[in-house]
Amino acid sequence: MSSKRNTDRRRRATRLLGGLLVTLFFLAVGVIAVLAVVFVRACGSVPAQEITVPAVVSMTVEDAEHALNELNLGLRVVDSTFSNDQPAGTVLSQQPPSGSRVREGRVVGVVRSLGKQNLKVPDLIGSTLADAQKRLGLAKLSVGTVEKVYLKKRKQGEVVKQNPEPGKMFTSPVRVDLTVACTDANCTVLVPQVVGRPLYVAERLLRSANLAARNVAYVASPLGEPAEVLSQSLEAGTSAQLGTGVDLTVSVPEELVASAVHRFRFKFRLPSGLPGGELKLVTHDELGQGVAYRDEVEAGETVEQILSVQGRARIKVYFDGTLIREDTI
Repeated sequence: MSSKRNTDRRRRATRLLGGLLVTLFFLAVGVIAVLAVVFVRACGSVPAQEITVPAVVSMTVEDAEHALNELNLGLRVVDSTFSNDQPAGTVLSQQPPSGSRVREGRVVGVVRSLGKQNLKVPDLIGSTLADAQKRLGLAKLSVGTVEKVYLKKRKQGEVVKQNPEPGKMFTSPVRVDLTVACTDANCTVLVPQVVGRPLYVAERLLRSANLAARNVAYVASPLGEPAEVLSQSLEAGTSAQLGTGVDLTVSVPEELVASAVHRFRFKFRLPSGLPGGELKLVTHDELGQGVAYRDEVEAGETVEQILSVQGRARIKVYFDGTLIREDTI
């Protein structure tokens, strides 16, 4: 009985060993077959060729892609930007650059032109300052200087003037200067730059800013032309209360200051914000005081007089008995 069990064990072991050997044999054949295929493919394949990248800058993207595809190269648009030189749809730059050696199948990255950037200035007249800022932002523009002018019949903060004007086109971002209405009598205004300007221009700029030339001192100076403003008491660009007076220093010819008797043309324009009334010019010089002019004037009217004074003198301007300006020479 024991002999029979031993015989059965040997038979089972023999069968297991035979099955294992068969399995190992087929595995070995499979590995050899795979290695053979890999070897054959490796020996039979042709290495990728190197190609010189052509120049595609200035071509349209479609033409550039066709030129690259003919050389077994690809194209990918990696970015788009505005250009003043290249029309929309053309290639601005490429990577790798032309002349580079690359393998077949390489993809060339290009930047596409969007053409000139057309930025149109919107019409901001009548809008609020906050709305104007939003609209300029949407138009890829920005607010420049904001000047306040006293306008009783407009809404507070309403845009009444802009520069550049509505509809103007630009190819690059610009700042738009705005003039807004101020209805509060206590509002502030920006002081304009009047140094280097003729006196009559300086007076006009101050009036436009709802300011006034209060004291004008005439001095002999080689620095400027006759009647040119040499200095101003309030610095340009600073804020001032509505109606504030600005003192000016104005150049006059040397011979005028040196002479004992001065004869010069005095010009004054009544601000349009004042109603009509009596305007009086009073001179104070070495000979005493005298009334050089007295008459009824209307708002905005200009008075011009030839005045003669002895030595150093002051010319005072009264409106309805109130001193509104004083000049010194």
